[in-house]
Amino acid sequence: MFYVAILNQIAVSFLATAYLLCIWTCFMCIKHRLAFKDYTKKKQLAIVTKYGVTFWIVHPLTLLSEGTVSLSGTAVLLMIMTIPLTCSALWVALAMGAKVEISSAQFLIGSAMIGTLIYVLDVSLYALAFIDTLDANGLILIYSYLLVCCIAGAVLRFLLILNNETEQDEIRRWHIVGAITIGVALTSIPNVIKASLTAGQELTNFTLSFDSIFFSLLVNIVALIVLILVPDLFGDNQRKKTKLDLLTNRAEYHSLFFNHPDAVFALDKQERFIRMNEKAKETIRHTGLTSDSPLLLKDVLTSRTYVQVTKYLKQAFGGKGSEFHLYTADDRYFQVTLLPLKAESQTAAYAILKDQTESKKSQEQIQHFAYHDDLTGLRNRRGFFDELDKVEEPFSIIMIDFDHFKRINDIYGHEYGDLLLKELARRMRNRFKKGFSIARIGGDEFALIYQGHDHNLMFEKCREFLQDFFEPIHVGGRLCYMTPSMGVAHAITGEERSTIVNYADYAMFKSKNNGRNQIQIFKPEMRDQLERKKILEQDLPHAILNNELFLVYQPILNTKSNDFCAVETLVRWNHPKIGLISPAEFIPIAEDIGEIAHLEEWVMDTGCREVAKWNGKLHEPVMLSVNISMKHMEQTDIHNFVKERIERADFDPELLIIELTETTLMRRQKETGQSIEKLKDMGVTVYLDDFGTGYSSLNYLNSLPLDGVKLDRLFLRKMEQANEHYTLVDSLISMKRKLGLVVVAEGVETKEHLLMLQRMGCEKIQGYYISKPLVKEKCFHLLQSNRSKPLEKV
Repeated sequence: MFYVAILNQIAVSFLATAYLLCIWTCFMCIKHRLAFKDYTKKKQLAIVTKYGVTFWIVHPLTLLSEGTVSLSGTAVLLMIMTIPLTCSALWVALAMGAKVEISSAQFLIGSAMIGTLIYVLDVSLYALAFIDTLDANGLILIYSYLLVCCIAGAVLRFLLILNNETEQDEIRRWHIVGAITIGVALTSIPNVIKASLTAGQELTNFTLSFDSIFFSLLVNIVALIVLILVPDLFGDNQRKKTKLDLLTNRAEYHSLFFNHPDAVFALDKQERFIRMNEKAKETIRHTGLTSDSPLLLKDVLTSRTYVQVTKYLKQAFGGKGSEFHLYTADDRYFQVTLLPLKAESQTAAYAILKDQTESKKSQEQIQHFAYHDDLTGLRNRRGFFDELDKVEEPFSIIMIDFDHFKRINDIYGHEYGDLLLKELARRMRNRFKKGFSIARIGGDEFALIYQGHDHNLMFEKCREFLQDFFEPIHVGGRLCYMTPSMGVAHAITGEERSTIVNYADYAMFKSKNNGRNQIQIFKPEMRDQLERKKILEQDLPHAILNNELFLVYQPILNTKSNDFCAVETLVRWNHPKIGLISPAEFIPIAEDIGEIAHLEEWVMDTGCREVAKWNGKLHEPVMLSVNISMKHMEQTDIHNFVKERIERADFDPELLIIELTETTLMRRQKETGQSIEKLKDMGVTVYLDDFGTGYSSLNYLNSLPLDGVKLDRLFLRKMEQANEHYTLVDSLISMKRKLGLVVVAEGVETKEHLLMLQRMGCEKIQGYYISKPLVKEKCFHLLQSNRSKPLEKV
């Protein structure tokens, strides 16, 4: 047992602290009330524990304000064990106070539970604190219990009314008032309980002194009255607000009805117009009638439309609203909304007519453009498949792609390309008429549906279309040579129509690969080839992850030093089921499916890493030459791409050669020029690959900061001494030297090629006569063993 004696000034401080702490806790709990039900169980438990403990601390503070307290260790332990009572009471209050509405039974039960938990808590604490001086007054104890339950009910009622308020300013205002009132009431309850436990059977202190029971009861009664009055005052404000809202709604209704931009009117059960706004009167005047005289619904509608409208009108009189569309005799289109109206004994219907004539026309135009190409006026891809779903067998699909269209587009610009597409569409309309449906499904690719049995007629039209391009096309003041590649597939019973389209598309693909400017018919044996193409398209994105790709390196010889000065890295694919696949087959697929950037990222990462290891062991380092495709240039900032790769591999940028095709330079000349400048600033060498295959390669040699060119292998394949190809190659090499460009000859396959190139002064050569592409181990061995005099080994 220990005694605590506290000075009066300190005791008052404890009491003031208890009141402030209780008010703050009430404020925080009111703040959390609405969101409490949405919290997780863990967060709910944390909040209840945190604020339940602070509520409990109020009681020891109030106890210490008594001045002298005697407690045993057991009593202190038992007092601490009452903390769950405050947490339980708070849980009930927050759980029920989070609702907008509860039943009367729930309200009474909740109030009783909260009041009982608080009462048991206070009785337990003060019984333990004043166990030596207990002299309870049973009547006052019962009164105290009822008072506590009433306070709990008033608190719960206040929270429920506050939950129905919508004005934020009002909520903040009553939030603060409620927190103060509830805090004062809850902090004063312990004084009533203490007085009830120590008053004795006969009351002797009838004063209103601080330690008088009447003072404690007075504080609680005043707090209870305030808690009751606050919601009532609050409710009175709500009633005034509701009345004001009603008047406002009436004014708003009047404004909405008579100032509505759409036609609004009311009809009674006899189908008479009883009210209408100006827009409705204007709409009725369009029918030739006047709205000044009494009108019936049947006066303004045709008989057919009247039957349609009365069906919905009966539903409205029965209490069910509806929405429908209405065409009038003067070709106007309305969206009609019918709403039921019941006021006392009167039954009527409100109608809102929204004139959508113009929007309907716009919608029809949008619908047309959704299925048609706005450039050529032909069906687009969606329109093509929509038409395909409707046709009946037999039918055939003809796919047409115009050869080298992209190149013409790049040279002369997109405006010229659009003019050319319009001319191509015009020619197709003139050639393919009865029985044919034409669509432009993308870029320069067109698709035709032929419905009929006469395949001879269809092929005759296709051949005539090919003949139409024997002469150049005159468009936009220019003569343009253009040829179509065509693929045909006939409907096969049981096959999906989209599959027939794929067959025709693959036949067109074969037409291009077989020399272009021809018709190719899909044959059953092509299914395996198409299936192979699909497999490669599906498996290529996973080839890198599955370690199916590997690099080979083809050495490049410096004819002056007689050394291997560089290697060009080339990718190969060893498919687990198909086997070794040529890059000529899978590189175009990578470009088509958007995987070329990932593929070239792997090639450069791997190539830089492996050649960096070689250079650490070789006496003289070799350069690494890597190809970058046009598709990759369009998708990526090539400067950042190369920078990241060489930094990752710790590769010397001065040992890296980037090869770009002429098509890349033509399509993105400005952007590519900027990227080349940045690459050269890093020390990277840039070559133009396959020089001589394009339209105007010479134009780019002066305008772009290139370091060298690689002559296309086609020149060397046809080159014989003293013929025109020899002269052309000799001239090209001489011109490049004068421009300060390095020349690399590709496709050196014979000793004669080598000797002729040496006589021409070609600095660097590459081809099977020097070395075929080698896997990394063999290439490194070749570089290491034949580094000094490779020509002696060839």
